[in-house]
Amino acid sequence: MLVVVALFALWLGYYTHWIRQRREGLIWLEKHDFPEWRSIELIRTPRPDLPWPLRLLGERPASSRLVQALEEDRRDLPAYLARRDEIRRLFPECVIQNVEGDTEPW
Repeated sequence: MLVVVALFALWLGYYTHWIRQRREGLIWLEKHDFPEWRSIELIRTPRPDLPWPLRLLGERPASSRLVQALEEDRRDLPAYLARRDEIRRLFPECVIQNVEGDTEPW
């Protein structure tokens, strides 16, 4: 019984940590959002659904976004690209793409 409770606690901890990271990622997305986007290609791109454990814990799917590098991001391109890739991992149900495409964000 102790093993079952421990496994459940690990499972719950993993997904609640993921949800916490997603909430922090939403702040980053709002800061880097490109407000003029209306790309049909992003909407039509097939993406997996939100993982069921996240849905079970009350998490809602986010919408696909175009992001733009801010002035401070242009000084440290590798950090910006790493954070963008982390955001993609946190939001598997979304298409996260640079305004300028996926090469360099400017």
